[in-house]
Amino acid sequence: MKRFQKEFIIEEARTDKVSHHGYHRFYPWFLAHFRNKEINLLEIGIDRTESLKLWKGYFDKLNLHGLDIDEKKFQDEEVTLHRVDQSNDVELDSFVKNIGINFDIILDDGSHVPDHQMLTIKKLWHLLKPGGIYIIEDIETSYWKRSSIYGYRFNAGKKGIIQNFYDLVDVINAEFSKKINRNLLIKNFANDVEMVTFAQNCIILVKKDHQSFNQYYNRDYKLKKKINSRAIQNLLKRLFLKDL
Repeated sequence: MKRFQKEFIIEEARTDKVSHHGYHRFYPWFLAHFRNKEINLLEIGIDRTESLKLWKGYFDKLNLHGLDIDEKKFQDEEVTLHRVDQSNDVELDSFVKNIGINFDIILDDGSHVPDHQMLTIKKLWHLLKPGGIYIIEDIETSYWKRSSIYGYRFNAGKKGIIQNFYDLVDVINAEFSKKINRNLLIKNFANDVEMVTFAQNCIILVKKDHQSFNQYYNRDYKLKKKINSRAIQNLLKRLFLKDL
């Protein structure tokens, strides 16, 4: 194990993020560069608040916010808790309207219901700073098909989230294919995704930083004549032969 992965293991935090999920294998690759900076972090779903201890122990200068459907208590004046139902778009809109800050990191460890995960990222994505990290945990539910969790029934066979995020690969690389994104569920944030990473039971997104890298987002692709050139040639040949 690398040193920066070991540093993610905070002994005081008895969270299943490490003990069960082993997220320390992935998260430091995306989060370690924030450790010595003043950052804002939002976690959706805080259960027994052990993960709040992890974030407090891992980051040096942290403005930490926790969001949960139930009333929670945490003995730290520097941590702000919010009671919000992530399945309720009105409550999410109210949170967005009143929070007054943007976040470097947003992490969804809430209901785990695919519909709620999609609703939450659509509502909260614009609160994420350029270059920020958005993590969706517990994507296992998208493989369960007809099931239930925490009292919510769902059919992931029809409404899982995995395919939606697979489609981001084509959006990120649309410059080379000229494909149009037809997935309406990711439409409002897809063009702002710099990177999408799939790991065991989580999806990690990096948001574009237009101020630093805009020259790569709005450029004239030097090999654009190659895009679909063979397909166009074959189409012309077929049309020519048809007229003979």
